[in-house]
Amino acid sequence: MQIYAGSLLKTTDNKLLLQRRDDKPNIVNPGMIAIFGGTAKGNETPIDCAKREIAEEVSLLISKKDLKPLNIYHTIVPNIGEVESHIFLIEDIKQSGLHLKEGRGMFILDSNQDITMLNLTPVCRLALTDYLGRS
Repeated sequence: MQIYAGSLLKTTDNKLLLQRRDDKPNIVNPGMIAIFGGTAKGNETPIDCAKREIAEEVSLLISKKDLKPLNIYHTIVPNIGEVESHIFLIEDIKQSGLHLKEGRGMFILDSNQDITMLNLTPVCRLALTDYLGRS
């Protein structure tokens, strides 16, 4: 089973930053809106994976205390199999300080948007539904 770690980025003005994935057919969920994150390497813990992925994808250096656990999801991903997804929240992000290095752009979600019509990855949809249900 693969381990995935992803993070919802909550801005100082209470918006969520998500990734618009590249539209390449050889990647998982091409062209969809996703949580920033990726799969763990070797014996990497979900927390260490989340820290590394955020640094790689948006040039944001965070500490373990910045990661607030939201939930863990078990899903089946085509061509990969079972994936255990650890989802975290990182708050008080200044969007101006981020530098996107992966994906084709950022998607900004505000609290008034209806997520049912968005082209979200399955794990992103689960996490947003849970998170927005708690807020």
